[in-house]
Amino acid sequence: MPQGCKICNSENREKIDEARLQGVPIRRIVAQFGTSQGTVQRHKKHVSQKLVEAKNDIDIQSTEHYLEQMQKINESANRLLDTAMKPGFEIGESNPGVAIMAMREIRGQLALQLDIFKALKEAENDSPTVNIYVHPDFVIMKKILLEELKDCPEQQIKIAERFEDAARTRKSA
Repeated sequence: MPQGCKICNSENREKIDEARLQGVPIRRIVAQFGTSQGTVQRHKKHVSQKLVEAKNDIDIQSTEHYLEQMQKINESANRLLDTAMKPGFEIGESNPGVAIMAMREIRGQLALQLDIFKALKEAENDSPTVNIYVHPDFVIMKKILLEELKDCPEQQIKIAERFEDAARTRKSA
């Protein structure tokens, strides 16, 4: 039974990960933490996963920051438009372009929000498709099933045809 990654199970994992992320040479990590070069190299993919997770966290925080900024700009533009539309501050007075500028900003905000919404919908629809009919485990199971039915050729043919029909139906869907 595999033991798993020695570094992932080590009490020094965070220190070793930090050293790898800072570009410390593997030989120095090996000497400092008493592990082998192969172990550190095999652990590299786990450090990469940690980087991906950290990047995702940063992306989420950045997205929240940008959404907050958009909301502030939108609120400011709406306040400006409200002020520009109040009696005594009508278009044509001392600053005729204020209302138009506020409306342009609001229009730009709405267009940006629509683009974000469309991108999120597209990302939602881009989920991976798995074709189990070519998956190695399914191919093995199909082979075993048909081999076990070798003494029943009629059943074997019926099951093979059903597999093929299912695969064709899936491709056309």
